[in-house]
Amino acid sequence: AVGDTVGVSVGPGVDGRRRWGGSGARGRGQAGRRGVGAERDEALDAITSTDQRLGRRKRQLGDRSTELQQQANELEAANEKLQASNEQLQSTGEELEEQTALAEQARREATDILESIGDAFFALDHDWKFIYLNENAEPLLARSRDELLGASIWDAFPETVGSTFEREYRSPVRERVGVGFHESFRP
Repeated sequence: AVGDTVGVSVGPGVDGRRRWGGSGARGRGQAGRRGVGAERDEALDAITSTDQRLGRRKRQLGDRSTELQQQANELEAANEKLQASNEQLQSTGEELEEQTALAEQARREATDILESIGDAFFALDHDWKFIYLNENAEPLLARSRDELLGASIWDAFPETVGSTFEREYRSPVRERVGVGFHESFRP
């Protein structure tokens, strides 16, 4: 039947997008209805718009994925540095513990030696403060270790200031030589 033919055409539209065109079923009284071609154009426009949105979203997700991968790489590098620092710190801590144990052992040995000396013995730091007294020094100085440790010899025994003791004590420090002297002092 001549009235049953449908014509369809595909080609670029005015705006450069693909257009579907169709004449519909001719001769059947459908002149008032929208044509199949217009529906297809709208569907194609909707698909094209969706494709464009999906393309943009895909690019955004790709960009975000790249950013996240860079951040993951940076975090991994930072984590590796942190682990290396932690290992180094742990090693340093172990070395410090070993050195502390050795220093404590040396201190105990020195204390044992100084305590075994039969004479009175005391040591002063560079500020003339008592840093050590053996047991025999306490009765000689008529003071306890607790009273003298950390105290300046010149403050603890002000009567020695200007005496032979002060001159003879300061001389070896100033001149970096050893001295020997005999003097009597009763605290």
